[in-house]
Amino acid sequence: KRTAFIAHRFDDGGISAADKVARFLGLIGFTVRTGRGYSPGSVSEKVRVRIEQQEILVVVRTPGEDDTWLIQESAIAEIKGKPLFIIRDMATSFKSGILGDHEYIPFTFPHVEAAFIPLVEGLRELGYDFADPTRLE
Repeated sequence: KRTAFIAHRFDDGGISAADKVARFLGLIGFTVRTGRGYSPGSVSEKVRVRIEQQEILVVVRTPGEDDTWLIQESAIAEIKGKPLFIIRDMATSFKSGILGDHEYIPFTFPHVEAAFIPLVEGLRELGYDFADPTRLE
């Protein structure tokens, strides 16, 4: 079972970048959830439950002012022991608090696809198996 939660900004840039990451993860066999779909009740509870139900969390940090939700969502993953991938536009900061030394994958907005190879490298590090396209048979 390969599942991922993608945390992102809810502006045009954040949605566009998150959609590209979701499409990529889908192509390599992951089912992806975000906090976008409506659910009756509190937003924080909806997001917490969705994060807890997924195997990994991918944070897509795109340009914008307030990253409070992204930090909180990252902390949930960390507390729950879920692998956390931070994909960060190089022009942004990520005031990650307790996650201050967490490694991140850089990209230059809007070219989030530059993060796809390091994302697969990280997934392999966790034990996810992918066919090696460079291997000749």
